[in-house]
Order: sequence, then C-alpha cells, then structure tokens
Amino acid sequence: MSRPRKAAAFALAITTAWLGLAHADDLTGVYRSSRWRVVMEAPTDYRRAGESPFPGVLARFAHSSGATLTLSATTLPRKRKAVTSPCGDSTLGAFATENVRVILAHGYVLAQEPTLRGKACVVSFAPARDGTGAVRQAYLTSAELGYVVTLALPSGAAQRSDDLDTALGLLQIQAPPAARPRPSQPAPAGADEPDMVEATRRYPDVKPWYPRPRPQPEMQEPPAP
Repeated sequence: MSRPRKAAAFALAITTAWLGLAHADDLTGVYRSSRWRVVMEAPTDYRRAGESPFPGVLARFAHSSGATLTLSATTLPRKRKAVTSPCGDSTLGAFATENVRVILAHGYVLAQEPTLRGKACVVSFAPARDGTGAVRQAYLTSAELGYVVTLALPSGAAQRSDDLDTALGLLQIQAPPAARPRPSQPAPAGADEPDMVEATRRYPDVKPWYPRPRPQPEMQEPPAP
C-alpha cells in the first residue's frame, strides 16, 4: 500500500472509531501498551470502552455527555516529504499535516489552526454541515511512532472541549530503548596489525643487535733464526 493510501486508511479508521462509539463498557480506565510505549489514563467521569475493530485504534473512552476520547498509533515512515506546518517542518509537522488533510476531506473545516502545545500539535475542527459535533485532535511523535488523541464532541457537549488537554496531561509516552553497542570483534588470526610500539619498549630485556666488523687474521712473528 502506498504512503498516501496508508495515511488515508489510518485517518479513516480514527474517524470511524470515534463516530461509531456510542457507549462504554465497565472496564479499567487505564490503557497500557509496551508495544506502542504508551500509557493513557481516562479523565474524570470517562470510562474505558470495548476493543476497537479498526486497526491503529488502541483505546477508546466515553463520557455520559456523549463526548468520546480515542487513542490511535501508527508506525511512521523513515522518509518523509518536506512540509511547512505551524507545528514545524519536523516529523511531527509532517504527521500532523497528513492527518489534517484527511480529516478535512471527510466534511470538516478548521476551527483552530494547528498549534504547538508542548510536544503535541493540537487542531480543532468544526462540521461543515449540521448534524455532526466538533472534533479536537492532538498529534504526537516519538522516534518511529506517531500518536493521535481524538476528542469527539456531540452537539451540546462543547463544555467538554478541555478534556483533550486533560487527556494529554495524563498521557505517558516512553522513549525508545537505547541501542545496544555492537560487541567488538577480535582480529582474525594472522592478520597484520600496525606496530605502534617501539622495539625497546616491547622487548626491554633484549639488546639491539649491531653488525660487527669481520675479524682480522692475527699477525704472527717469523720464527727466530
């Protein structure tokens, strides 16, 4: 699957997840994942919903007012296109730009431009037509992973718009593990290595050899008469 299609499928899964969340199950209010290096705790009066059938959606939470929170994650590509975003031209800016483009294609308009708040890029959307509530999203990145926290607000629940900031304050993203240093391999037997030590230091008890002149034959006196 090409990169644009993959990004569209990811954003579509996020949109479908928070639009289709109607009720919550009585589950724990904390989601943990070592695979995605994230811990998300539900804000006050939110309850954890059942598992999502959509790929990329890790956790869902619901409020009695109808407001919903979802956490999604995806693996980022190693190569990215250069973008100009209010959240910077880094990986976070590119990730936010891709997701905003897809959400706008689903009948929403920007209610607030992308704004960098700490390590998150926060965006607010309003429905282009009546019948759908407002949406706020926060985008975060950590090494090769990208995260989206979505707050869906039905009509009449605008007072819950600060719940996204509360969720971001409770969100914990762990740094990737440090790369282990590769063990040094010994040189193979018989390999030539540079001799950087003087001979007198390597062999202090061995005296240097100097060539001596050849011995001359001894002069013999003639016998006495």
